[in-house]
Amino acid sequence: MATATNGNRRGRLSSRTHHATLQQLLEREQQVLRARKGALREIARGEMQETTDVEERSEELVDFGVGVAALRLTARTVQCIETALQRFDAGTYGVCPDCRGPIEPGRLRAMPFAELCRRCQERYDGLRRERLEAV
Repeated sequence: MATATNGNRRGRLSSRTHHATLQQLLEREQQVLRARKGALREIARGEMQETTDVEERSEELVDFGVGVAALRLTARTVQCIETALQRFDAGTYGVCPDCRGPIEPGRLRAMPFAELCRRCQERYDGLRRERLEAV
């Protein structure tokens, strides 16, 4: 009986640790998102100024495009982390919604906001690739 209690305690500690890790990751990514938004605003403000040099203008547009892409990626990451925290609160964190199997611990260590197990993720990626090739 003592072993089961210790196992449950260890499971709760592990669960709390995972939740705390996700929370820290979310906070870091939110800070990155805010910084990128600020940098993008600065680039946009710079673009509003008159630029006569075509080369300079094209560099500003490239910087702006890269900034927008980075901002989208960070926003998507923040959203994934928030969703993982919601799954944690609902008790479904670490369970693949497609096959209802567990998401591999190594996968969750590498990407704590992974929603699908590796097998289902590979299947999903393959379907996406097929759709893109069909277009």
